[in-house]
Amino acid sequence: PRNGGGFASLSEPRFVLADCNLPIETLAWLKTFGLRLVVEPVSVAKAHKLVEIGLDGIFLVTPNAAQAEVLKDAKGRAEHMVVTLGGEGALADGVRIPPLVNPARIVDVTGAGDAATAGLIYGLLQDLPLAEAAHLGQAAAAITAEHAHSVSPDLTAGTLLSRARS
Repeated sequence: PRNGGGFASLSEPRFVLADCNLPIETLAWLKTFGLRLVVEPVSVAKAHKLVEIGLDGIFLVTPNAAQAEVLKDAKGRAEHMVVTLGGEGALADGVRIPPLVNPARIVDVTGAGDAATAGLIYGLLQDLPLAEAAHLGQAAAAITAEHAHSVSPDLTAGTLLSRARS
């Protein structure tokens, strides 16, 4: 490993996903590997951890609008930022990504933000540009919001790609 920490497996992944439920020391430690670190702030209160450690060394951060406001006070910049805007879609490095959810079909929004992050990472793993990957994230959020479960059993690669095309 690059930092001598003894975790060879951390030198191999294409992305490492972490959220701000982790202790601040762990988040800072993950930054030292020089990996493509993706961080989900989780909440406004927990986003302050990123303000404290700075955004430099983070490949992608995925705040909602309120968390993004907090992150304006962080030193440094993440390489990329996708701000989720609920029913208004998202901003991927400032590019507006429209929502794909039909408001009349919303059953429960629980898990939609996590699904948006999962769809985004899926798109990045397919080597899509950030805006296209964020579009897949919006498709995943829509599929999730239109289902009663926080993890929709309908969310598959096929339904994700189909929804993104619609």
